Amino acid sequence: MNKGLERELKKMNDAEFIELRKTLGVAKLIRNLKKDHEVTNEEIAERLGVQVPEVKNMMNGCYSFTLKIISIIEAYDDELYDEPLDDQKEGSEEE
Repeated sequence: MNKGLERELKKMNDAEFIELRKTLGVAKLIRNLKKDHEVTNEEIAERLGVQVPEVKNMMNGCYSFTLKIISIIEAYDDELYDEPLDDQKEGSEEE
């Protein structure tokens, strides 16, 4: 682990560490939306009602997430995972 990062993590109290962990978890969720469903930054920004640079900050964990934004991201994730992937759609048409 990077020594500077390790030093900063040791300075954190429990609440700060938990906040960081949760922030990075939401950032990972956004990255997975992009990777798994080929969603663009523009589409995410539109859904969240934010500007594209804010989406980039979110994906880097440099954003103060509100419960509303987290809820919208999680609902969007649920919505996308409920849709069949393109290859699953094609496979069901063949049957």
